[in-house]
Amino acid sequence: GTFNYFSQYGALCENEHCTILIGEYDGKLDLNPEVGYGYKWMNKTDFLEDIKKHPKNYSAWAIESTKILEKVGFFALKGYNWSVKLSHLLSSLSNFEAHGDLDLEITKITDDSRNIEPGNLFVAIKGLTRDSHAFIPQAINAGAIAIVGEKDANELELGEVAYIKVSSSRFALGMLASQWFDNPSQKLKVIGVTGTEGKTTTSSLIYHILQNAGKKTGLISTIGARIGDKFIDTGLHTTNPEALSLQELLNEMIKNGCEYAGLETTSMGLHQGRVAGVMYHVAVLTNI
Repeated sequence: GTFNYFSQYGALCENEHCTILIGEYDGKLDLNPEVGYGYKWMNKTDFLEDIKKHPKNYSAWAIESTKILEKVGFFALKGYNWSVKLSHLLSSLSNFEAHGDLDLEITKITDDSRNIEPGNLFVAIKGLTRDSHAFIPQAINAGAIAIVGEKDANELELGEVAYIKVSSSRFALGMLASQWFDNPSQKLKVIGVTGTEGKTTTSSLIYHILQNAGKKTGLISTIGARIGDKFIDTGLHTTNPEALSLQELLNEMIKNGCEYAGLETTSMGLHQGRVAGVMYHVAVLTNI
């Protein structure tokens, strides 16, 4: 939503390293840094100086464009790796115990220690066969700057890294994922379908009824995901994707102008916190 709003003022350039927005600044734009995902307003001089000092943080398009931009007045909105304040993410949790600095810029949330990059938040989850609290040292060595887990801080080797203790890491991951994507379900009319049998069929019927009624609709079910007329394979016929993937799909629905979302919801998805953070507008129970 932020980019759709700002794009009327100029050209948007985005890659995995940074995002910049260029246009004429009329003094009417206001950005709250707590929910601004780490972006900073930069004047012309600062921007050109930064791009010369840190060229790897900018796309080739941005570097080439400086030849033109040096001659015109503009403002730039820049952010590295789409960062979000840790304190803003934690505002989605009702109960937690924090240790360390919460005024950190988080560049990604993950529950897989193998995918950690510098600036990430690692959520340690205790599974049936493996407890990922054991991988916290590995995550920290890879660059994680904050950890969410269920164990007491004094049981872990954390060093100076921020630690947030929660009662359920799985539930916390769902809430944090929703907050990361700016709570997409709150901007949709989410129709949840649950029950022993008939979930996939009922979800699909709801999707097609709404689509044929002219309402742009998204669908997440055992078969896969649909955003409008586009089909997305969610893999392995998993009814409820993991929390981060689920919230990302809901966010894609927002980006594509969907008004409704059909969400097949299993008891396992509820139990494992995969749908934590999802705000349902309507609940459908097929049978028990």
